[in-house]
Amino acid sequence: MDHQKMIREWLECYQSRKTLQEPLDVSILDECSRVHYRHLDMDRTLEAYIGNLDGFIEFLCRSWGWLVQKEERHCVCRLLINENKDCCVCPLVRESALVSRDLCDCSKAFNKRMFEKVIGSEVEVTLGKTYLRDRTSCEYIVCIK
Repeated sequence: MDHQKMIREWLECYQSRKTLQEPLDVSILDECSRVHYRHLDMDRTLEAYIGNLDGFIEFLCRSWGWLVQKEERHCVCRLLINENKDCCVCPLVRESALVSRDLCDCSKAFNKRMFEKVIGSEVEVTLGKTYLRDRTSCEYIVCIK
């Protein structure tokens, strides 16, 4: 994967849609997350886990080092996710191309895209703590109905 190409595409996407309005339109970051997802070829990575949430959770824990706690209540499954990292994993931050707390919403959209691909239906992702905002490992809650 060409990180520099991905970063250029991400920044082009971000800058082409960003306006001076505050707060930042989250749909911009959703589009930007699509760039990162595509560059990582996530559809191919996720193929083996489509319809297999437990297998995907095992992959996240084993391959990415994430901590995932699964809770099931009243036809709702909640995943409490901790990336278990002591730094920001965003390639834009690592390359110092752009450092903004807004980027955390890009990660939220990336997670939403991954879980929806695996599950085959819409999920709700809530962003908890993040490294850029809280100086602690990124945390998400994924709700599956």
